[in-house]
Amino acid sequence: RQRWYTPKKRINKEDLYKIEPLGLAIWYMDDGHKLNYGATLCTNCFSIEELEIIQQMFIDKFNIQTHFSEKTHVTYIPSKEFSKFKKLIEPYIIPSMQYKTKCHSKTPLNGETPKKDNPVLNLQEIEENV
Repeated sequence: RQRWYTPKKRINKEDLYKIEPLGLAIWYMDDGHKLNYGATLCTNCFSIEELEIIQQMFIDKFNIQTHFSEKTHVTYIPSKEFSKFKKLIEPYIIPSMQYKTKCHSKTPLNGETPKKDNPVLNLQEIEENV
């Protein structure tokens, strides 16, 4: 608590670099959101300098490229990196949070085309079939 919250919430680089896949999974289950192909981590309370430390940690420890919004301070895990991230955290994701690792788009995370016998329809195709 002293290193992370005094006098305000801040990154402790030494502690951050101790994070392992279990820690990433907990962080994602708590403060992560799934986008169509990628994901976000709510890192809104950190400065740009701290976001750069987080970004570098993802590269150094996990070989995962991230980027962040200078406006909102949210960290993004882009689609091309999400499968690596998912592979790291998936063994630790509890059943009630597994929706955060599912793909919600036409193309599955592995890049394969949906099977013809079980097509994934977009909103326009659904409306046309009704």
